[in-house]
Order: sequence, then C-alpha cells, then structure tokens
Amino acid sequence: VDGLTLNATYPTINVYGVDFDTMMAKVQQDLSEIGVELELEPVEIAQWAELVESDGIPVTAVYFAPDHIDASQYVQYFGLIEGSSWLGRSGAEPNPEEQQLFADVLAASGKEKTDLYNQLGQAMIDDLIILPLVNPGLVLASASDITGVRYSACCNLELGGLGIG
Repeated sequence: VDGLTLNATYPTINVYGVDFDTMMAKVQQDLSEIGVELELEPVEIAQWAELVESDGIPVTAVYFAPDHIDASQYVQYFGLIEGSSWLGRSGAEPNPEEQQLFADVLAASGKEKTDLYNQLGQAMIDDLIILPLVNPGLVLASASDITGVRYSACCNLELGGLGIG
C-alpha cells in the first residue's frame, strides 16, 4: 500500500460531539503510518451529498445511528445487499452471501441469530469497503443491581430489557 494517495472528501459536521475535521485528521494520521496518504477535503454537507451520490468519493465519512439496538439497520445501510445506501455508493456488485445471511438473520432468534450476525459481520469486513469508527467517550453508569444495561454504538438504551436484581 506504500505510496497510495487518496482523496478524502467528507462533510464538515459535528455530530454528538464528534467533529469530522478532527476525526478525519486522526484517520489521516493513522493511515500515514502504513504509507497511505489522505488528501483531506472538507465540504458542506449538501455538496458532500451530491458528490457521494454521483461519481462517489474514494474515502469519506458519514455518521450513522440506527433507531434500535438490533444490527439490521447497519446491514441495510452499509451491507452490499439490494437496496442498501452503500451498495450504490460503493460501485460494487451485491454480495449474494450477505443477502442470504441477512435473510437468515431476520428469520432467526437467540444464539442462531447471534452466530448468523457474526458470519454476516465477517462478510461485510471481507468486502473491504466500510471501516466503522465508534465514539470511545460513551459512558453508561448504573447501580450495581440494575441488569440489562449494555453498550450500543448508537447510544440507545433498550428500556424493555432493564431490570432490578
């Protein structure tokens, strides 16, 4: 990869305390350690939306937060499946393995669903298109007798899953 230079056009936004200029500077710094140079190009969100939906952008950033805890919306947005936002933006072909795993996940529950999500997640990693970044500053605090509190990258707390004891 040494000597690779890529344009990184991204929206100049700050979402939930994450400043995209700062985040992309960190990504640029980290990638430079392996010989990949990012040419940062911050633009207004409207311009970014036009660019990402037209010819695409080699490297970009987007904020994503699902409406609920289940990972299905993440797959629907970033997976290489029919109808996903990122399928069109990536220029890639649909991934039939991901499509089938997603259908299987939606029909499953319990440990089977977890195992299928692990397979689906690995398939998405293998696509080499999406690099998820999460905000490490999230802190969830609760009393020691509260059960069901779990980390979610979207900061949603599933109230129906909380308990005492």
